Amino acid sequence: QMDVFRQALPLIKHKVCYNGDLLTPEDCEKIARDYPTIDTLMIGRGVIKNPALIGQIKGGKPADKPTLQAFHDQVFQGYCGTFNSQQNAMLRMKEFWNNMILLFEDNEKMMKKIHKVKDPQKYRELIKEIFEQGVLINQ
Repeated sequence: QMDVFRQALPLIKHKVCYNGDLLTPEDCEKIARDYPTIDTLMIGRGVIKNPALIGQIKGGKPADKPTLQAFHDQVFQGYCGTFNSQQNAMLRMKEFWNNMILLFEDNEKMMKKIHKVKDPQKYRELIKEIFEQGVLINQ
């Protein structure tokens, strides 16, 4: 797939925005290094996985647990308002966690607990526990 992209890039006369599997600062650095004519990157899932990604690309630090919790809470509250339902918001947040859980050690065990929870109040309690007791990778 990247071979085709590498061959096609010099033939494109318009600006190109690279999009695809940019989940870490290293992923972004590699694309910038390998394709110097590209000056725009799209990092949607990368920011959901790691809300500090943009800052890290610019030389900043990884997100700490309070930052991640504030990001989670803001997204959850937004979903509650959008769907007018804590239950539906909780179901959406389970998809959200498929990405952000990768920042935590022992993430498979935590993700199983998240997927099992059915009640929004129990979900909030579990998430509070994850942020209180969970250990971030690379911190």
